[in-house]
Amino acid sequence: MPDARAIHAAEFLARLPHLTDRDVAALMDRLAGPDLPDVLAEYTRTIIDEVGAMLPEDTRAGILNEVGSLMLIGYLVGRSQEEVPPSAPPSARA
Repeated sequence: MPDARAIHAAEFLARLPHLTDRDVAALMDRLAGPDLPDVLAEYTRTIIDEVGAMLPEDTRAGILNEVGSLMLIGYLVGRSQEEVPPSAPPSARA
């Protein structure tokens, strides 16, 4: 039997590209708050500065954007899983 959390994560990620910008902003505000994206971006910037000093600036900026986005998406998936009781079927989860 597949893990309910894995199913929920896959469903969440499948719905994400189909949300409007307004819906994504509301989701981020509800699950992460207004400051978390900046915190994750700063954390990622620190990591990139430490390990990517020899990379061209445009490459570092692209990596910063991608890694920060992945961290935020991972956080949103986890938070959305916390909002629904574990006994609920995966499709009922936000």
